[in-house]
Amino acid sequence: MGFNTPSQYGKAFLYTETDDGDTTYFIIHQLEVIKKAIKELQAFIDKKVEDIKSASALLAGSNRLKNKLNYRQLSLIEHALKHPGHTYTVREHQNTHGIVYETARTDLLKMADTHKLLIKEKSGKAFVFKSPLDLEERINAAK
Repeated sequence: MGFNTPSQYGKAFLYTETDDGDTTYFIIHQLEVIKKAIKELQAFIDKKVEDIKSASALLAGSNRLKNKLNYRQLSLIEHALKHPGHTYTVREHQNTHGIVYETARTDLLKMADTHKLLIKEKSGKAFVFKSPLDLEERINAAK
């Protein structure tokens, strides 16, 4: 019995009703849904780990950047490499990584001011940080 469509939920519920309240069908359906969700989560985590490894490998050859970026910054760099021109905010970085505002601000400021990996721009009273179109070249130049 396939469990990939919403209609399968209805069928499992219907089987339960027509089989004297035997909830086995429903429980099996729900366990399959949970199993699929766990597999998808694992695939997502594996991809994120590979993304960070990829960013780390690119940065590893850079003496200036080697071991200077934390995992949050590496994650942002990986995203920035895939999304040139993307704008990042301190709040966005804070929420993405579950960190306090000051830590997020420090991460982004170091990446812009110290390492020159992001472009810092003023937006109202706050700063925003853009992924430069030449980010890969900037990383390679730091080698």
